[in-house]
Amino acid sequence: MDSKKQNLFNTKDPLLTIAEATDYLRVSRATIYNMHSEGRLKMVGVGGKRFIRLSELEKQIVELR
Repeated sequence: MDSKKQNLFNTKDPLLTIAEATDYLRVSRATIYNMHSEGRLKMVGVGGKRFIRLSELEKQIVELR
């Protein structure tokens, strides 16, 4: 497996689904997509699905403080 794929599936920084991300931040799906379109939240595509790294969500929590 090449290093890019290894980084994608890093278990120390898991990938969350959009639904999991909304639960984690307690926001709506629209808010998640707005944050992404504003460039505040990076998403990863795998097999036609979108995921968000836990570390990306944690950055948003720090930003809100």
